[in-house]
Amino acid sequence: MNSDPVYSINEYCRREKISRARLYKEWNEGRGPRSFYRGSHRLITAEAADEYRRQLEAPSTEAASA
Repeated sequence: MNSDPVYSINEYCRREKISRARLYKEWNEGRGPRSFYRGSHRLITAEAADEYRRQLEAPSTEAASA
């Protein structure tokens, strides 16, 4: 059984210090962390949150090394 944390939208936004509006804007633009539904609740795994953060960090890391 998978024991990775799963975040609600509010938990994820608190964790990342972003607004819900910002998160939904990211999703509407085809970005943002992967999510899934459990019933009517949209959830984000810790793995998906970490993966998305790495994607955001990658361009700044490449620009710094140039």
